[in-house]
Amino acid sequence: MGTTRPSIVVVAFPRAKMTLYDPGIKVALIMSGPGLAQGVVYNEMVSNVDLVPTLLELAGLPYPGDQSQLHGRSFCGLLRGQSYTPNGFIFAEKTYHTYYDPMRAIRSDRWKLIANFECAPWQETAPDYQNNAKGYVEVSKALNVPYDKQYHPPFELYDLENDPYEQHNLADDERFAEVRNELIVALRDWMKATDDPLLDGPIAQGAYRERIKAFKEI
Repeated sequence: MGTTRPSIVVVAFPRAKMTLYDPGIKVALIMSGPGLAQGVVYNEMVSNVDLVPTLLELAGLPYPGDQSQLHGRSFCGLLRGQSYTPNGFIFAEKTYHTYYDPMRAIRSDRWKLIANFECAPWQETAPDYQNNAKGYVEVSKALNVPYDKQYHPPFELYDLENDPYEQHNLADDERFAEVRNELIVALRDWMKATDDPLLDGPIAQGAYRERIKAFKEI
C-alpha cells in the first residue's frame, strides 16, 4: 500500500502578514556561489534594497547610472569574509494592502520602532473573511484583544532582545523615552532622504483619483 502524505495548510496569522512586526518583514535568504563560504549562518541585518548592489558586485558588474540612486549597500564583503560594516538600522514600510493603513518602521539589533499614521484596526482583515482571510478572523477572535488595544497607537517600541515576539509596547514608558525619540528622528531622516510622500500628507489611492474624477464630471 502507498503512503498518504499529510496535508499542510499554511495561513497568515495576526501580527505577521500585512504588518511591520518581524514575522511580517523577515524573509529567508539563502545564497550560494563561487567564493562564498558554505554552511554559514549570518545574523547581520540586511534589507531587500541591499540585494541589487550585492548581486552587481558578486557578478563584477558596474552600477548602472548614478550609484547614489541605489538606497542599499552591498554585503558582498560579509559573504566573502572580507571587511564589512553591518547596517546599524534597517527600515520597513507599508501604506496600502486591503485598505489605507500607512506605517513605517526602523529596526536595530535590539530595538524596533513602528510609527502608525492612521488610527486603523490592530489587525487588517480582508473583506473575503469566509475564504482567504478566514484564519485572520478566527485567530483574532481567539486572541480576544481588549477594546483599548484594537487600534494602532501612534508609536510602538519593542525591546527585541527581551521581547522577541513584540508583545510589550514600551513607547509610553518614560524609561525608554530617549531610545524612542532617537529612533523617531532616525526614521524621519530616512523618510526625508528617500522622499517619502507621506511626509507631505495622506497618499491618495488610485481608486480615489478615478472616482473623484468621475464624481466631478457629472
